[in-house]
Amino acid sequence: MLFSETIGKPKEHYDILEPINHGTTSMTKRVKNKFSGMIRSMTVIKKAFIDLQEDEKNFMKEIAILRTLDHMNILKIYEFYQDEKCFYLINEYCSKGDLFEKIQNGRLNEYSVCYIIKQILSAIEYCHDNNIIHRDLKLESILIESIENITINNEDVELLNIKISDFSSARSFRKNKKLSKKVGTPFYIAPEVLNRNYNEKCDIWSIGVIMFMLLTGKPPFWGDNDKEIIQMVKEGKMDFRKNEWNDISNEAVDLINNMLKYDFKKRYSAYECLRHIWFKKFLYKFLVSKNDIQEYYNNIISFQTNPIFFFQQASLAYIVHHIVSGGELDKIKKFFIYIDEKGLGKISLTEIVNKFKKKIENVNEKEVLKVLKYIDQGKTGYCEFEEFVRACINKKNLLNEDNLKISFCLFNKTGIKKSISCQDFKNILGLQTKFSNKTWEKIINQIDINGDGQIEFLEYKEMMLKFLNP
Repeated sequence: MLFSETIGKPKEHYDILEPINHGTTSMTKRVKNKFSGMIRSMTVIKKAFIDLQEDEKNFMKEIAILRTLDHMNILKIYEFYQDEKCFYLINEYCSKGDLFEKIQNGRLNEYSVCYIIKQILSAIEYCHDNNIIHRDLKLESILIESIENITINNEDVELLNIKISDFSSARSFRKNKKLSKKVGTPFYIAPEVLNRNYNEKCDIWSIGVIMFMLLTGKPPFWGDNDKEIIQMVKEGKMDFRKNEWNDISNEAVDLINNMLKYDFKKRYSAYECLRHIWFKKFLYKFLVSKNDIQEYYNNIISFQTNPIFFFQQASLAYIVHHIVSGGELDKIKKFFIYIDEKGLGKISLTEIVNKFKKKIENVNEKEVLKVLKYIDQGKTGYCEFEEFVRACINKKNLLNEDNLKISFCLFNKTGIKKSISCQDFKNILGLQTKFSNKTWEKIINQIDINGDGQIEFLEYKEMMLKFLNP
């Protein structure tokens, strides 16, 4: 369990910094962990809104589902608090603003838009495949994690790496069962949502609106107020001015038309959108060096799968989820994208092995599959993103002194000088039911060297370094 309810109040563990944005139902603030120093964002959701939309019990179910989502373009949720009036979600922080702020400087290059829309569709296809519907996609909910500047056909292009945020209106759905709650934002809401009879394809409509706005700088449905905008949406009357599309490809226009089909039964799914020819023509593809691929292969086959290291493996998963960013992670992301040609946000174990065999020599297929099957905790036959990172990342670089100190502070929520009980450590890592009491006692005896029932930092550090030198 990499994300759980935290006992206490956010102010006990976080310094509240400046507001980031403020909506009707929620607000977001930048916060700093008092003990690790890590910067996060905190979304505050009013319980009164939850009660209007779904009951609180169902909302808690959605929180439980969201914590299982593992996609590089979905904002990570680390923990949450609650009091009588609000839920407080602690998320990763994106420092480059959102897409709404970005287009205030003008519309984006088509290569840039293609790169963004591919990421959004990949994340939403992943959500829909896991029976999650977002229901309120908009420019403001697409955060910019980082920006890379490249040149394509002698043209300067910004590649915006994005994260989808604000799942406060999200919920799980069942295939072939329509939803009826009217949820969304006027510019982006689909007509069938207004008619209270819709499915997950309302998200595709919203992405179509986002794509339209990124390419033209204007919304497809315009009015002087919300009432007029809603009426235009209900009638499906797009503001498609030809002069604004002269330098935009026919392929882009075709994809938008299929995303903004009024009849959602005829509208493209996320999977169908990802197959569109526009991406073949305009999507920038990263190259991964043979040396990097060789290093990832070496890191995978050296991964410790011995059950005796399960505690270290669970701690490694925690560190990857809560701490790793930039640098090596960005390179592994590009390798993941390189393999994930379908854009599904997950890659089959066979796809990984085949890519290694194609790019490097003397691949031990049996050993690679052994590690990947071990890391595939859900036994799905696929590697999701953080599973892939855990396998590929350089463990020696990851388990450095700074990361070990930060992770220990996050575990005990106090500081490096404080210890954490063995039972609390077990609960944080989600190992409550993984082992029998007898097996758990054997594992703890190897970690709790002085036998006081508490794990100090030096004991934790020694435990983690054994993972490198068994």
